[in-house]
Amino acid sequence: MATKSRAKKGKSKKVGSAKLRSGKGRASNATSAEMAMELAASRLAASADETLVMAELTSNQCIVWRQGEFRKRVREAVADWAQEPPSSVLPTNTLGELAKGTPWNTGQQARLVQTVNAHDVFAPPFPETSMLAPSQLLPASTTVAQWERVVWRHQDPETPCFPFTD
Repeated sequence: MATKSRAKKGKSKKVGSAKLRSGKGRASNATSAEMAMELAASRLAASADETLVMAELTSNQCIVWRQGEFRKRVREAVADWAQEPPSSVLPTNTLGELAKGTPWNTGQQARLVQTVNAHDVFAPPFPETSMLAPSQLLPASTTVAQWERVVWRHQDPETPCFPFTD
């Protein structure tokens, strides 16, 4: 007596949420699980959604990204806001000394937040994340290094890297 455990040629067979064609264009000895893995890998590789891929960062990768690319982008944003070349903005500079036109105030802080967001400091790998404005005016004595930590703590939405660094 024949069983119906094998899919007929040309018919769709569900594996998880993916539909696979059995037999066509594949090695005859490939199992359904192998085909499902191949399909999942090809979909992931072809995915235009970087956040899906980048959400898999390890804690060490998060730390390297935060201390490298993220820090660089924040400092470039501060330099842009201060109308200074990036090489002249140091971690020890204060926001008060970098403010142009008027002394450091809520308007200056709001413009700095806008500049940080315009520089997409979280992208890549997190293009949908931006900085929320602090609820209070920070002191003029806030250094660029301290501002970087403020930007990090005010990310919205929180990135998968948020828990791995201060």
